[in-house]
Amino acid sequence: MSRSGIIDEGDRIFFITLRSIDGNSLAYAGWRKEGGTIRWTLTHRFDTRYIDHFSYGNDPVEGIWYSVELHWVRNVYSYGSADMYVNGVNVCHASGYDTNEFGAATTARFGLAETYGYTNSIVYADACTIQPTYVGGTE
Repeated sequence: MSRSGIIDEGDRIFFITLRSIDGNSLAYAGWRKEGGTIRWTLTHRFDTRYIDHFSYGNDPVEGIWYSVELHWVRNVYSYGSADMYVNGVNVCHASGYDTNEFGAATTARFGLAETYGYTNSIVYADACTIQPTYVGGTE
């Protein structure tokens, strides 16, 4: 997977990010090297920190086209959630969080939306859709 540009532990590429009107990052979907393996990664904001959730058993493979979806729910107390779907399968799930503090998601970024510690990478994106409800296969 060295062609992905992810080489070292903690390197990451996010293909989708959601931000609030004032620029606060709310949720990310992409790849991260964790435990020596590149995994699907869902990262979301909670209070002043970011929490990572990783896929296990269905790791990404370079050179394959994927349908990647990021679903984020703004809600108070412990009713907020985030999900990452790959080819219609929920590979990462986070629930039980107060996601209300930073406001609604008003901006979505696609492609190489955010990166950390990587070398040259190429991402192709097509058919980007923003909807208030799930748009993939069966839930």
